[in-house]
Amino acid sequence: MPEFIAAIIVIVALQTYLSGRQQAMLGLILPILNILYAIFMVVRLGTDDRMEMFSTFVLFNVSTVMLMVVYITVKKTKYDKDKPA
Repeated sequence: MPEFIAAIIVIVALQTYLSGRQQAMLGLILPILNILYAIFMVVRLGTDDRMEMFSTFVLFNVSTVMLMVVYITVKKTKYDKDKPA
């Protein structure tokens, strides 16, 4: 369990660092990778049950939402700081 928490902290720190960079697209790398992984897991599931496919897709995209919240928060904070008073 401590390894899992440490991994989450490292991923959030990496996302914060990438989101704070000058290039806007760098902060979208991890969320895009998460979406691709979710699509891969749904395809790998190999079932015709649409509800199971949808729930798997949603489950694997919880971390994508978390990473997008970090991205938007960092970009908004940086925009507010750079905005003249």
